[in-house]
Amino acid sequence: MWKKLLNEYGKDKLQLVGVTTEDDVKVAPFMKEMASDMQYPVALDVQKSLDSSYPASGIPHAYVVGKDGKIVWTGNPMSDEFEKAIRSALNADFVAPVISQPEPQKKKFEFEVEEVEDEEEVTETATEQDATMKEDEAEVID
Repeated sequence: MWKKLLNEYGKDKLQLVGVTTEDDVKVAPFMKEMASDMQYPVALDVQKSLDSSYPASGIPHAYVVGKDGKIVWTGNPMSDEFEKAIRSALNADFVAPVISQPEPQKKKFEFEVEEVEDEEEVTETATEQDATMKEDEAEVID
């Protein structure tokens, strides 16, 4: 199926890249055996540096990346949805689902400065900020 899509859209619009966590001792013979069935580059990620950013629910597992560089589909490349996702992404009519991102961790010493006329209020605010900062530090350490 990928060959058909590659012929239809061309190498300038559709690029395939394989990623494996196995080393080249295992991958090279496999690629040689697959020959014409595997005419795309394969990246070796033996340290599994992509695992946390690109979790896979099985092997094989594919990601379709849209023209904007965002992942628009993920799943088994043998499914019917894979071809549909590729076609939609290439035709730019695929609307990427909203994927919630984890909230960024607060910086250790991030605070706002505001003008205050009452000196007692400044002392109370500073004490509250110190307490908040200690709570934030505790979160980071835990």
